[in-house]
Amino acid sequence: EYYFPVRNCGTTFFPLSLYKVDMSKIFNLAVTAAILLAPAITVAQPTYDINFTLNPPIIDGIVSPGEWDEAAAEQGGWRILRNPDGPIDAHNNRFRMMWDDTNLYILTESDYGEWTTNERDEYRGAANNVNIFFDPNLDGEGNQGEELAPFATPDAYQIAINQYMGTYSCEDSCSTDHNNNLNDPLIFGETGSDLSTFAAARSDAQFGNNLGWLGMRGTRIGTVNTSAGGVVEIAIPWSDFDATGLDTAGLDPGLNLNGAIPAAGDQWIFNIGQITTDSSNLLPVWSWHDNPSGNEFFASQPHGVVTFVMADVESFVPPETFSIFRGTPVSVELADFLESDDTRAMFRPGFTIGVFEAPVWLIFDANSPTATSFTVESSAGTPGLTYTAEAFNWASSSYDVIGVSPEQFNMDTVMTFDIVAVDHINVGGEVRGRAGWRRTGFTINFPWEVRVDQVGWNQ
Repeated sequence: EYYFPVRNCGTTFFPLSLYKVDMSKIFNLAVTAAILLAPAITVAQPTYDINFTLNPPIIDGIVSPGEWDEAAAEQGGWRILRNPDGPIDAHNNRFRMMWDDTNLYILTESDYGEWTTNERDEYRGAANNVNIFFDPNLDGEGNQGEELAPFATPDAYQIAINQYMGTYSCEDSCSTDHNNNLNDPLIFGETGSDLSTFAAARSDAQFGNNLGWLGMRGTRIGTVNTSAGGVVEIAIPWSDFDATGLDTAGLDPGLNLNGAIPAAGDQWIFNIGQITTDSSNLLPVWSWHDNPSGNEFFASQPHGVVTFVMADVESFVPPETFSIFRGTPVSVELADFLESDDTRAMFRPGFTIGVFEAPVWLIFDANSPTATSFTVESSAGTPGLTYTAEAFNWASSSYDVIGVSPEQFNMDTVMTFDIVAVDHINVGGEVRGRAGWRRTGFTINFPWEVRVDQVGWNQ
């Protein structure tokens, strides 16, 4: 407290005690005014590239050396929700992601170590848990916050996974209870391994499962949490993104992949956050923004944006199955076609009706959603043979010729022909190639023989 002497313009002085002033109140008013006049903190909308991988991680909650090296740099520096200053997350939560033609892979890590013990019975929203939101945004809606579009709510999948002290996992049953029952409308999973999860898909709502999603039926999760930190690894198959409900206007909310997988360049709306038992660091989130209401939820937009990126390297996809459409096998097994190793499958001519039919036809199937060409390495036991390569057209249910070449006599030759039509790759990434040989010139023996080494698709 300070005292200010005050006198009038005459000769009379007023007692100083009457003019005692509490300076703490003046200071508080000054600080309040400074805060009100200071510019609001702004945080740029985060973005992340999800790299394609040829080496999917093992989902066990353990980050093995090199396992996530193909992912883009980890995303840390999260900010605390419901705080106008958005302080930086003290637990160093961070994530990385990758994808392939089968799954979306997510890794979350944290330096937090005060994990509680597993309560086993169900997912606990007040316990430590990681929350993840996905919107494939196939309906092309915006990514706005409530301050830009009051009362607007996002379409999204949400999954949450409790992190308890110890090691837990689930596979193909991450949204089922101990009796293997799916719980709806809110999917609370609790597997025999004691891993507790939550799953929902919603439109025009912050909470609930109003799209009737059946949850993580094919998802695999592994989590290891110790006093040194926590790790969660997740593999979500594209088939699990299949919420079929409509929004309140009766329209498709754009969440159902309908059996397809993302293409390079596709963008999803995404966010990830953590609920912790540390009240001083309660709600760190990747995509933070200040909501004037002061009651922000993880589900509120704007979220971040993730982009699917294809690896800038070529890879070779061998066949998963094969069949003999025509021809007589001399010796053959699937392993013969997997490597260029001089372990060859051998075939002789089969029965044909006319001379223009190929007496050896082999059919190969694989999953290669980014295939660019079909390759066969082979040779013949005689001159005078011609090789034909065909790609199956999934739209017309017929084969298209993509290349013709003379077969080499007693010399392995790699013959590669481009896949030229979009319908040569099915919506699920399936590809089918057919390789045929027929006599088009002079041969020195009969029955002649074709030897096939490596077969596959370049992508």
